Amino acid sequence: MLDPDDCRSEKVRLDAPMVTSVPPQAAAAGSCGRHAAGPACAQLRALVLLGGAVRESVLSRAIGRSMLDLPVGAGRSLMTLWQEQAATLVGRGAGSVMQIRLFLNKTSTPPVCSDSPVLPRAVVEFDRAEFRGTGGVLRDLSEEYGPDDFVLVGNAYQVILQPLAELVSELSAAMGDIALLADTDGTPSGLQLIRCGALRELSARGFVDFKEQALPLLARSFSVRVVRRPVVAVSIRTLETYITALRLLRNRGASEPVERDPFGEECFSSFAVVEEGADIAATARVHDSVVLRGGRVREGAVVARSVVCGGAIVETGEVVVDRVVGGGRSVGRDET
Repeated sequence: MLDPDDCRSEKVRLDAPMVTSVPPQAAAAGSCGRHAAGPACAQLRALVLLGGAVRESVLSRAIGRSMLDLPVGAGRSLMTLWQEQAATLVGRGAGSVMQIRLFLNKTSTPPVCSDSPVLPRAVVEFDRAEFRGTGGVLRDLSEEYGPDDFVLVGNAYQVILQPLAELVSELSAAMGDIALLADTDGTPSGLQLIRCGALRELSARGFVDFKEQALPLLARSFSVRVVRRPVVAVSIRTLETYITALRLLRNRGASEPVERDPFGEECFSSFAVVEEGADIAATARVHDSVVLRGGRVREGAVVARSVVCGGAIVETGEVVVDRVVGGGRSVGRDET
């Protein structure tokens, strides 16, 4: 079973003695280590996205599709964002043969991947063994590359808020066999740059958990670096995190925060994502919400910080706040 959260659990000791913390400014300048920044970027062979899940969330059940197909605006999905980010890696010196490899559970619904000629192609792969674990899966795929080739491993269900090429440069400059991205407080992000030669030291058989087994074991023989910087990604699991990610994406280009009266009664909307095929009445109001194709919002209805799924109807004059509205009953934020 592949769980993307296996690579971002707070149980990982990023301040352990065998793990070296590297501030972003030091990573950018470079430091001593086995590999230099340039070769790691040039030898990046794959972006490996872990898309398995131990348990299905309310949001994923309600939408009836892959979470990677969730829209983020302008006709793009979460999967499209990954393909766009990967395109910047190729343009910044990563190998032209770099692949996007999305690993899913055998029971998972694959996403729709863009076939645009300007975006790298994404290949969907399913678990080869039911109980291999994330560390085991990474070890197995490392056999397909050279020992000094690198793979960039990430939680598929997250929105990266910074250019991926910039983050890879910082991880590469840390010059470790394994470089992990973490928040300034030490909480690991779902992104790490790993040398394939190190992964091959893991067991070729059985279950190998990355955070609990592989990382502590590899830190005994290989250099493990942690690059700390402010939060650069939002993991999408629930309604609340999805809405937060969309708001941050929309505000990413804003140069100045808007000052508003804290006692004012105006209602401000940061975004509204409406898929083609959704039906929104002219008098309906959609604030910081998503309406998927097949969803209907009727006259005078108000939808705030919510997702209206295909086949769902928000009736005339109804007010929906912090809810996933599916074909059956709607589910509040606290239940997701």
